[in-house]
Amino acid sequence: MPRWFLVRRSEQARGAAGERRAAAERRARACGWVGAALVVLTAGPAPAVTLPPAIRGQAAVVLKTSRPDLVVTITKFDLNLYEGADLLVGELYDGHRQHVASCRIEDDGNPNKGGGQTAQPQTAELRARVAAPGICRLEVGAPTSSETVWGFETNADGYLVTGCDTLNNGAAAPEASGPQFTVEKLYVKDVSFEAPNAPQVFNEQGQPQLQMNLNQRVQKLGDTAFEVVLGVTLTCTVAEKTAYLAEVQQAGVFGLTGFDEAATDAILGTHCPNVLYPYVRQTISDLIQSGGFPPFLMQPINFEALYAENLRQRAEQQAKGNDGDGDLASSKPAGNA
Repeated sequence: MPRWFLVRRSEQARGAAGERRAAAERRARACGWVGAALVVLTAGPAPAVTLPPAIRGQAAVVLKTSRPDLVVTITKFDLNLYEGADLLVGELYDGHRQHVASCRIEDDGNPNKGGGQTAQPQTAELRARVAAPGICRLEVGAPTSSETVWGFETNADGYLVTGCDTLNNGAAAPEASGPQFTVEKLYVKDVSFEAPNAPQVFNEQGQPQLQMNLNQRVQKLGDTAFEVVLGVTLTCTVAEKTAYLAEVQQAGVFGLTGFDEAATDAILGTHCPNVLYPYVRQTISDLIQSGGFPPFLMQPINFEALYAENLRQRAEQQAKGNDGDGDLASSKPAGNA
């Protein structure tokens, strides 16, 4: 029996676990733990800004800092809905996408797993000296489960978090002057999962082989609104047989005001897919685990490098006199990456 084979729980156990999970999620929503949109918070005169544990699972945070020394302290609570470790990993990147710090918060060690009882908070600190003040990025992953909630305190001037519309306590975001970027809506446009050789494939011997295809397409909805769709297809084979095929198309509507054509193209090709990717990664992982296979967490993708390659290809097409599209908003869907 291959080690990656996952033994399903009995129907009775799954039913009880589902009831516990639903109860815990109701409590989480009552505390404002589960959000579904975008919040932009800015720091006041205080030396640090704080987000209480309000984010569930993995997410990305954009940090705006005017200081060369950046400090982020992550606080984590385990929900303890299921058996198994609840691990949280934080990665900090500077404005040039250079990795500058990381942390790891292990499981809280609560012996009462499956009861939905949270334990004491755990913390970890990330410290980094950034090359230049500006925009940094915090990526927090939950490689073993999404049954954790977390928040942070930072000396950054402000931050932007996707997926949490209840975190600003009703305070209005300050009016911005100059170019503005907003996330209007995030949604799953298409999703599918196939395990054509189940259940026989669970008994196959051999090392699973994974192949990922990535594509992106952009549609202009109005003068300042764009739909960006990030598609991922993950195929797993064992002994030349398809174990599973998972496909997700995560979409978002983004508002861009005051940017020139080159800046708009760059944001659509880099920042927008960076916003969408954590949702794709989580959905893919959930699909695979629901299909009876061990969860698979996709690694971070350098969309800046992919965009630079896309620019190079477009320049080559224009140099050859091909009728290629000049920007992402008017281009055809991208190929595999």
